[in-house]
Amino acid sequence: MGRFSLRILQILISPHLYKKIEECSANRWSNKKKGQFGRGLINNKEDPCKAERIGLLGEAALSEFINRKVDYEYKEGGSPFDFRLNNLKLDIKTAARNYGTGLIRAKSDKGFVIELQSDVYVFACVEEDDRENKKAIVILKGWLTKEEIEKCQIVPAKIGKHLNYECPHDKLNPIEDLKKHRKPE
Repeated sequence: MGRFSLRILQILISPHLYKKIEECSANRWSNKKKGQFGRGLINNKEDPCKAERIGLLGEAALSEFINRKVDYEYKEGGSPFDFRLNNLKLDIKTAARNYGTGLIRAKSDKGFVIELQSDVYVFACVEEDDRENKKAIVILKGWLTKEEIEKCQIVPAKIGKHLNYECPHDKLNPIEDLKKHRKPE
C-alpha cells in the first residue's frame, strides 16, 4: 500500500509484482528499437532492460493509486498512452532517480515537433530499485495537463540533440488531486 505525504505518494512494489515487471520489461516493443535513444539511454550490459523496467515500475505504482490495471501485453509500436481515468488519457513518465524535474520530448534531433498524445502526464521517480531482493519504491511526484506542459520551458537535452519540455516537480499539481481531475466539456 502507498503512503500519502505532502504532494507526493510513495508506492512499494512487492517482490511478486517486481518479478512480473522484470519479465515483461524484456518483452517490450521498445527493445527492438535501434540507436542510442531507441535502446534506452540508461540500459547497459549489466542491466539491458533498465529503461523498460523503470517505466513499468512507474505504471505499476500509478495503477495502484488510480485502481487501474497495467497492460503488460506486447504491442507492436507500443501504446500511445498508459491509462484512462475520468475519460482522460494518462501517461506516466518515470525517472530512474529524482532529478527535481520531469522531461518530455518536445522536438526531435532534426527539429520536428513531437505532439503530446495524452491529456495528463504523471511524473514519478524510483527511490529504490532492489534487483537482488526484487522490490522497489516509486514516488508519484505530481501531474500536469497537456496544456500546462505546452507552457513549460523547452530546454536542450543533456544527452543528444533533441529538445525537452522541462516540468519542475515543485510546479506539479498534487498527486492526490489527480483522481478528481476531469476532461473539460
